[in-house]
Amino acid sequence: MNDNSTEYTLQFLSAAACLIILVMVGALWLTCALAAKQRLGANPWAGIRLPSTMRSDAAWMAGHRAALALCHSFGPWLIGLSIIAMLSIAAWPLVTAIAEAVILALTIIWFIMAIRAAIHAAQQAPDDATVGRRR
Repeated sequence: MNDNSTEYTLQFLSAAACLIILVMVGALWLTCALAAKQRLGANPWAGIRLPSTMRSDAAWMAGHRAALALCHSFGPWLIGLSIIAMLSIAAWPLVTAIAEAVILALTIIWFIMAIRAAIHAAQQAPDDATVGRRR
C-alpha cells in the first residue's frame, strides 16, 4: 500500500468509528429518554430488553431512568470527543484513527455501564409482572 491508500483507509475507518459512536450513543439516549418519560413502554423491538427490565412496568421505567442518567453524564462527552477527532482527520489521519478507536472503546464501556445501571435499578423496582402478561 502506498501512503495515499493508507491515509484513505485510516480516514474511512475513523469516519466509520465516528458514525458507530454517534449511532450507539444516540440510540441508547433516545430510547432511554422515551422510556423514562413513559412514551416508550415495554415492547419487543426497542429499549433495554433484559429479564430484569421486562418484569414490570416499574422495572422498565426504573432501568431506563438509571441508564438515562449515564447518557446525560457521558453522552455529550463521547459525541463531542468523536466529532473533535473527526475534525482533525485531514491533518492527522493516524492520530485520528487511534483517537476514534479509544473513543469507541470508551463508548462500549459506557454502554455496558448503562446496561448494568439499568439492571440494578430494575431489580430494585416493584414487581407487578404486568409486562410479561401482555405478550
